[in-house]
Amino acid sequence: MNNKKISVIIATKNEEKNILNCINSITQQSYKNFEIIVIDNQSKDNTGEISKSAGVHYHTLRNSSKTEIKNYRGAQINQGVEFASGEYIFIPDADMMIENGFFEEAIEYMSKYDAVYSPEIIIGASIFCKSRNHERQFYTATCLDVPRFFKKSIFKLAGGFDQSNIVFGYDDWDFCKKLKSVTGDIPIMKKNIFHNESAMNLGKYLGKKKLYMSDSRWYIEKWGNTDGDILRQFGLYYRYFGVYVEAGKWKKLINNPILSSIMYVNRALVGLLYLWMVINHRYKNR
Repeated sequence: MNNKKISVIIATKNEEKNILNCINSITQQSYKNFEIIVIDNQSKDNTGEISKSAGVHYHTLRNSSKTEIKNYRGAQINQGVEFASGEYIFIPDADMMIENGFFEEAIEYMSKYDAVYSPEIIIGASIFCKSRNHERQFYTATCLDVPRFFKKSIFKLAGGFDQSNIVFGYDDWDFCKKLKSVTGDIPIMKKNIFHNESAMNLGKYLGKKKLYMSDSRWYIEKWGNTDGDILRQFGLYYRYFGVYVEAGKWKKLINNPILSSIMYVNRALVGLLYLWMVINHRYKNR
């Protein structure tokens, strides 16, 4: 195995409750040739103090008040890559942790590939979080997912994150499409990323989806509404059926009927929310 350096870039904003867990999961890895770069966007809590005390490279986002930045998370990651001295880039969210051995396995893939998908496990004790974790397992390595570990050279070749035209929520899908345009197959590794959504509930989830829906137009306009990924990402068939049955995944549906039922109820509520937003928009513009 090679011993090339990994640059971990974490974009933060008011993440004092999560950032130390994220950092600790990285520093406790058996693979030690890495650096951690935190790029913060005007946090009002103790995110900066906690990060600095953990010994990471801490920076604040440049020009964070300028109107030309539409996607702050993307701008944070782009800035982090500028500072990165590693050959490989890993971009976890601040509320994520990684399984030990994650780096070794990811680097093994880099001998043949430019990027790798990783399974994501959603952490949370509520039945809602368990249904969210069940749902997330269907999305790995689909057009609803994004690689978080890749070569810095391929990131630059793809042009990084679009910080000027795509808002947060669709920036990862946009980046994945750019990445796929300059590289070949992207495999799936076995080691997990753990995503802490223990504070998430149905109300917060629907509020988040409402915000995303209202901001989708820039992403759709950029790639066109006839693009294959766009048709799947926003199409009823794929989002409510196709992604759950392709490649034998239908077995997951029938093996856990309770979580599958809750998942579909949640998806139906998202669909109804979208219809309400469309009808409300048309009514206001009459």
